[in-house]
Amino acid sequence: MGHDLGYAALALLATSTYYVAFVVFRAAAGRMPPLRGGRPFHVAWTMLTDPVWFGGGLLLFAGLAGEVVAFEELPLAVAQPVFAVSLVLLVAYAVWVLGERMTGREWASVALFVVATVLVGLSAGRGPAAASAGRGWGSTLADPWPLVAVTVPAVLVAGLV
Repeated sequence: MGHDLGYAALALLATSTYYVAFVVFRAAAGRMPPLRGGRPFHVAWTMLTDPVWFGGGLLLFAGLAGEVVAFEELPLAVAQPVFAVSLVLLVAYAVWVLGERMTGREWASVALFVVATVLVGLSAGRGPAAASAGRGWGSTLADPWPLVAVTVPAVLVAGLV
C-alpha cells in the first residue's frame, strides 16, 4: 500500500505538471505573433526560440516521464482516478482563471469522464492479485494485438472527426 501511495503521489505530481505545461503554452501563445500551419519550419523555430514556450515543453516532457514511471507501477483502479483529478483541476482552472467558456456538451463530457473514472475505481477487486499493475510493457510488446485492436479503431475514428 505504501508503495502504491508513493507512486500515486508521483502520478498526481507528474500529471499536474503535464497539464500546467498547457497553461504555460497558452500564456506563451498570447505573447507570440500569429502562426500559420502552412509555414511549419517558421512555427517550429518560433516555438523553440520562445523561452516560455520552450519551458512549457520541458514541463510537458518532465510530466510525461513521471506519468510513464508512475502509471507503469500503479493498478488502473488507482492510476485512473489520479489522472482524472488532474484533468478536472485543469478544466476548473481554465474556466475560472483563464476565462475559457465551455458548452453544455463539454460540461456533460466532463461529468461522464468523472462517472467513468468512479466506475473504474469501483471495479477494482480486493487482495494482492487485484493490486498488481498488470502485464507491463514487456508482455504488451511480446503480444501487441490487444493493444492494436483497441488503438487502431480509436485512431481511425479520430481521423474522421
